[in-house]
Amino acid sequence: MTKRICCILNYAPHYRESIFIKMDKELNCHFYFGDTVFMDLKKMDYSKLKGFKAELKTLRFRSFSWYLGTCNFIFRNYDSYIITANSGCLSYWLIILICKIRHKKIFMWGHGLKLPHPSKREALLTKAFYHNASGFLLYGKYARNLMIEEGYPKSKLHVIYNSLDHEKQYKLRQKQKNEEIYEKHFHNNSPVVIFIGRLTEEKKLELIIESQKKMMDQGVFFNAVFVGQGEMKVPLINLSRKYGLVDKVWFYGSCYDEQQIAKLIYNATITVSPGNIGLTAIHSLVYGTPVITHSNYWKHGPEFEAITTNETGDFFEENNVPELVLKIHKWIKLLHKDRDAIRIMCYKKVDHFYNSEFQIKLLKSILK
Repeated sequence: MTKRICCILNYAPHYRESIFIKMDKELNCHFYFGDTVFMDLKKMDYSKLKGFKAELKTLRFRSFSWYLGTCNFIFRNYDSYIITANSGCLSYWLIILICKIRHKKIFMWGHGLKLPHPSKREALLTKAFYHNASGFLLYGKYARNLMIEEGYPKSKLHVIYNSLDHEKQYKLRQKQKNEEIYEKHFHNNSPVVIFIGRLTEEKKLELIIESQKKMMDQGVFFNAVFVGQGEMKVPLINLSRKYGLVDKVWFYGSCYDEQQIAKLIYNATITVSPGNIGLTAIHSLVYGTPVITHSNYWKHGPEFEAITTNETGDFFEENNVPELVLKIHKWIKLLHKDRDAIRIMCYKKVDHFYNSEFQIKLLKSILK
């Protein structure tokens, strides 16, 4: 008899559509999704999942939440449960209690531990919550190592990574070629630093322009491209004017066309995210462009692990513009010499781990 799996997850973001569809087709999953998250994330089309059962309205009580309708399905005949690793959701505590009574397995999917803990209370709550898991589906090795240090059994800790629509991006990647999109816009052949994402204060994008100015003063030039919108656009425009860099900075605007995004990233020299980074790293590497970000790892999304120094990118001391300048300069020279080799290393990192095929194989091995 095929095992039945109940997935109760906080949200169904569009970027995770590929793995949910694979779970739907290759595992006997029923899906229940929360209706909201704090971030601005596009929701996937539920009609693509034959196992979709319900969207759950999220009720909030200060720092806690509850999914309306939880009691309607927790007593159904499921063999295993997959929930979001969120100790602040009271519905999950009830599900854990019922699973314990009924001897059902429960797997927690999420970030795992991420130091430093905001408070002692939260640390104790998380530990009590995690203690009930049959296993963890973690986004990265960083969290796994922290949890091993805290005494969690290695056998329960499974690194599933994260993914975008790798199949679609892989097909687009096969079609890419060197194009003169930047040469035509900037009217020069200088290297191109790209950032793609929302132009927000926490991304510290002014550091890119500060680095541009310092390198220009040293006689080294690069162009900067910002793909996205946000509250920092006007301040960044003003800063580029102040430094006389208007003709070397391109505010491309928002872009949701993956074919165009593929061209922009593939033809750029390097992606730089001076603030915190997450899936932007994977988006860049899948098209063969290495990534530079800061070295305060715990502030990042788990996808920072895809960046390997001297292979797929680099790290600089957070907020240290002179060091960022050194890293950018270093990579401009590296890429001029070994662009094809570095591009292949970027591909391999994503193709081996950060894709739904890797994820579904891991899920099958755990849920067998």
